[in-house]
Amino acid sequence: MNIIMFNDRCNLTELTLQGYKNKTRRAEKKMQKFISDYEENRRPFEIRRTKIIAAGNGGYGLLAVDTPDDCFVMPTQYKVGEVVAVAQCYKEIFPDADFEMVGTEFMTETAGWTNKMFVRADLIQHHIKITGIDLERLQDISDEDCLAEGVLEYRCMIGFAGEYVIKVNNKPLLFHTPRKAFAALIDKVSGRGTWESNPWVVVYDYKVVD
Repeated sequence: MNIIMFNDRCNLTELTLQGYKNKTRRAEKKMQKFISDYEENRRPFEIRRTKIIAAGNGGYGLLAVDTPDDCFVMPTQYKVGEVVAVAQCYKEIFPDADFEMVGTEFMTETAGWTNKMFVRADLIQHHIKITGIDLERLQDISDEDCLAEGVLEYRCMIGFAGEYVIKVNNKPLLFHTPRKAFAALIDKVSGRGTWESNPWVVVYDYKVVD
Protein backbone atom coordinates (compact mmCIF):
# COMPACT_ATOMS: atom_id res chain seq x y z
CA MET A 1 0.00 0.00 0.00
CA ASN A 2 1.22 3.49 -0.86
CA ILE A 3 1.74 6.09 1.87
CA ILE A 4 1.05 9.82 1.59
CA MET A 5 2.65 12.42 3.83
CA PHE A 6 1.18 15.76 4.82
CA ASN A 7 3.12 18.58 6.47
CA ASP A 8 2.63 18.49 10.24
CA ARG A 9 4.37 21.81 10.77
CA CYS A 10 1.38 23.34 8.98
CA ASN A 11 -1.13 20.98 10.64
CA LEU A 12 -2.12 19.40 7.32
CA THR A 13 -2.39 15.81 8.56
CA GLU A 14 -4.85 16.87 11.25
CA LEU A 15 -6.82 19.06 8.83
CA THR A 16 -7.12 16.07 6.48
CA LEU A 17 -8.33 13.71 9.18
CA GLN A 18 -10.82 16.32 10.40
CA GLY A 19 -12.21 16.75 6.87
CA TYR A 20 -11.16 20.39 6.33
CA LYS A 21 -8.55 19.48 3.71
CA ASN A 22 -9.55 17.25 0.78
CA LYS A 23 -7.19 18.33 -2.01
CA THR A 24 -3.43 18.30 -2.39
CA ARG A 25 -1.21 19.77 -5.10
CA ARG A 26 2.09 18.04 -5.76
CA ALA A 27 4.95 18.89 -8.14
CA GLU A 28 5.87 15.24 -8.67
CA LYS A 29 9.35 14.46 -10.00
CA LYS A 30 8.11 12.06 -12.70
CA MET A 31 5.59 14.63 -13.89
CA GLN A 32 8.12 17.49 -13.84
CA LYS A 33 10.61 15.46 -15.92
CA PHE A 34 7.88 14.40 -18.35
CA ILE A 35 6.80 18.00 -18.97
CA SER A 36 10.39 19.26 -19.12
CA ASP A 37 11.29 16.66 -21.75
CA TYR A 38 8.12 17.50 -23.69
CA GLU A 39 8.83 21.25 -23.72
CA GLU A 40 12.44 20.71 -24.88
CA ASN A 41 11.14 19.27 -28.15
CA ARG A 42 7.92 21.24 -28.55
CA ARG A 43 6.68 24.69 -27.65
CA PRO A 44 5.29 25.13 -24.13
CA PHE A 45 1.82 23.73 -24.19
CA GLU A 46 -1.58 24.93 -23.07
CA ILE A 47 -3.90 22.26 -21.73
CA ARG A 48 -7.31 21.95 -23.39
CA ARG A 49 -8.52 19.14 -21.17
CA THR A 50 -7.37 16.23 -19.07
CA LYS A 51 -8.90 12.81 -18.64
CA ILE A 52 -8.29 10.25 -15.93
CA ILE A 53 -7.23 6.82 -17.13
CA ALA A 54 -8.19 4.50 -14.30
CA ALA A 55 -5.66 1.77 -15.09
CA GLY A 56 -2.35 1.96 -13.26
CA ASN A 57 1.05 1.40 -14.84
CA GLY A 58 3.62 -0.17 -12.54
CA GLY A 59 1.68 1.04 -9.52
CA TYR A 60 1.29 4.57 -10.90
CA GLY A 61 -1.82 6.34 -12.14
CA LEU A 62 -2.21 7.66 -15.66
CA LEU A 63 -3.58 11.00 -16.81
CA ALA A 64 -4.37 11.76 -20.47
CA VAL A 65 -3.47 15.36 -21.36
CA ASP A 66 -4.86 16.97 -24.51
CA THR A 67 -3.15 20.11 -25.89
CA PRO A 68 -3.67 22.06 -29.14
CA ASP A 69 -0.65 20.23 -30.63
CA ASP A 70 -0.61 16.81 -29.06
CA CYS A 71 -2.18 14.29 -26.75
CA PHE A 72 -0.10 12.26 -24.35
CA VAL A 73 -0.38 10.07 -21.26
CA MET A 74 1.44 11.18 -18.13
CA PRO A 75 2.22 9.06 -15.04
CA THR A 76 1.04 10.23 -11.63
CA GLN A 77 2.12 8.94 -8.23
CA TYR A 78 -1.38 7.84 -7.18
CA LYS A 79 -4.37 6.64 -9.19
CA VAL A 80 -8.10 7.21 -8.90
CA GLY A 81 -9.80 4.74 -6.58
CA GLU A 82 -6.55 3.96 -4.75
CA VAL A 83 -6.67 3.79 -0.95
CA VAL A 84 -3.56 5.41 0.52
CA ALA A 85 -2.27 5.30 4.10
CA VAL A 86 -1.90 8.69 5.84
CA ALA A 87 1.53 8.71 7.48
CA GLN A 88 1.73 9.32 11.23
CA CYS A 89 4.49 8.34 13.64
CA TYR A 90 3.91 5.38 15.95
CA LYS A 91 3.79 7.70 18.96
CA GLU A 92 0.62 9.30 17.53
CA ILE A 93 -0.94 6.02 16.41
CA PHE A 94 -0.08 3.95 19.50
CA PRO A 95 0.51 6.44 22.35
CA ASP A 96 0.27 3.69 24.99
CA ALA A 97 2.57 1.19 23.29
CA ASP A 98 4.88 -0.14 26.01
CA PHE A 99 5.77 -3.59 24.74
CA GLU A 100 4.47 -3.52 21.14
CA MET A 101 6.95 -5.03 18.70
CA VAL A 102 7.82 -4.02 15.14
CA GLY A 103 9.78 -6.93 13.74
CA THR A 104 12.44 -7.67 16.35
CA GLU A 105 12.38 -4.20 17.97
CA PHE A 106 10.20 -2.54 20.55
CA MET A 107 8.03 0.03 18.78
CA THR A 108 9.20 2.77 21.17
CA GLU A 109 12.82 2.13 20.15
CA THR A 110 12.30 2.28 16.38
CA ALA A 111 12.91 5.34 14.20
CA GLY A 112 9.18 5.29 13.41
CA TRP A 113 8.27 6.09 17.02
CA THR A 114 8.82 9.81 16.37
CA ASN A 115 9.48 9.91 12.60
CA LYS A 116 6.60 9.00 10.30
CA MET A 117 8.98 8.41 7.37
CA PHE A 118 9.91 5.06 8.94
CA VAL A 119 6.42 3.74 9.75
CA ARG A 120 5.17 0.52 8.16
CA ALA A 121 2.14 1.02 5.92
CA ASP A 122 0.27 -1.95 7.40
CA LEU A 123 0.40 -0.36 10.88
CA ILE A 124 -1.06 2.99 9.82
CA GLN A 125 -4.64 3.48 11.01
CA HIS A 126 -5.98 6.27 8.81
CA HIS A 127 -6.48 6.15 5.04
CA ILE A 128 -7.72 8.35 2.21
CA LYS A 129 -9.20 7.35 -1.15
CA ILE A 130 -8.12 9.24 -4.28
CA THR A 131 -11.30 10.45 -6.02
CA GLY A 132 -9.92 12.67 -8.79
CA ILE A 133 -6.75 13.77 -10.56
CA ASP A 134 -6.01 16.85 -12.66
CA LEU A 135 -3.04 18.90 -13.89
CA GLU A 136 -2.68 22.67 -13.66
CA ARG A 137 -0.35 25.54 -12.92
CA LEU A 138 -0.09 26.26 -9.20
CA GLN A 139 -1.37 29.85 -9.50
CA ASP A 140 -4.49 28.69 -11.36
CA ILE A 141 -5.95 27.57 -8.03
CA SER A 142 -9.46 28.87 -7.25
CA ASP A 143 -10.53 30.43 -3.95
CA GLU A 144 -12.66 27.35 -3.32
CA ASP A 145 -9.66 25.06 -3.79
CA CYS A 146 -7.55 27.22 -1.46
CA LEU A 147 -10.02 26.34 1.30
CA ALA A 148 -9.96 22.66 0.26
CA GLU A 149 -6.15 22.75 0.59
CA GLY A 150 -6.26 23.60 4.29
CA VAL A 151 -6.80 27.36 4.40
CA LEU A 152 -9.42 28.09 7.06
CA GLU A 153 -11.97 30.87 6.92
CA TYR A 154 -11.66 32.95 10.07
CA ARG A 155 -14.73 34.71 11.44
CA CYS A 156 -12.91 37.62 13.01
CA MET A 157 -14.06 40.35 15.36
CA ILE A 158 -14.40 43.89 14.05
CA GLY A 159 -11.00 45.51 13.78
CA PHE A 160 -9.06 42.21 13.83
CA ALA A 161 -6.81 41.88 10.79
CA GLY A 162 -7.30 38.95 8.44
CA GLU A 163 -10.16 36.71 7.40
CA TYR A 164 -8.28 33.54 6.35
CA VAL A 165 -5.85 31.62 8.48
CA ILE A 166 -3.11 29.00 8.21
CA LYS A 167 -1.16 27.57 11.13
CA VAL A 168 2.61 27.22 11.23
CA ASN A 169 4.03 25.53 14.33
CA ASN A 170 0.61 26.10 15.94
CA LYS A 171 0.91 29.85 15.37
CA PRO A 172 -1.99 31.31 13.34
CA LEU A 173 -1.12 33.54 10.38
CA LEU A 174 -3.94 35.73 9.06
CA PHE A 175 -4.57 36.95 5.50
CA HIS A 176 -7.21 38.99 3.70
CA THR A 177 -7.73 36.56 0.80
CA PRO A 178 -7.63 32.76 0.48
CA ARG A 179 -5.06 33.04 -2.36
CA LYS A 180 -2.62 34.99 -0.20
CA ALA A 181 -3.09 32.45 2.57
CA PHE A 182 -2.48 29.52 0.21
CA ALA A 183 0.56 31.23 -1.34
CA ALA A 184 2.09 31.50 2.13
CA LEU A 185 1.08 27.92 2.94
CA ILE A 186 2.64 26.36 -0.17
CA ASP A 187 5.88 28.28 0.43
CA LYS A 188 5.99 26.86 3.96
CA VAL A 189 5.30 23.33 2.73
CA SER A 190 7.38 23.21 -0.48
CA GLY A 191 9.98 25.91 0.08
CA ARG A 192 10.22 29.66 -0.32
CA GLY A 193 9.53 30.82 -3.88
CA THR A 194 7.29 27.88 -4.83
CA TRP A 195 4.23 30.08 -5.37
CA GLU A 196 6.20 32.62 -7.41
CA SER A 197 7.75 29.91 -9.63
CA ASN A 198 4.23 28.72 -10.54
CA PRO A 199 5.11 25.06 -11.36
CA TRP A 200 2.86 22.49 -12.99
CA VAL A 201 1.25 20.42 -10.24
CA VAL A 202 -0.83 17.27 -10.05
CA VAL A 203 -4.07 17.99 -8.20
CA TYR A 204 -5.45 15.10 -6.16
CA ASP A 205 -8.98 15.07 -4.76
CA TYR A 206 -9.50 12.64 -1.90
CA LYS A 207 -11.74 11.67 0.97
CA VAL A 208 -10.99 10.10 4.35
CA VAL A 209 -12.19 6.49 4.54
CA ASP A 210 -11.12 5.63 8.11
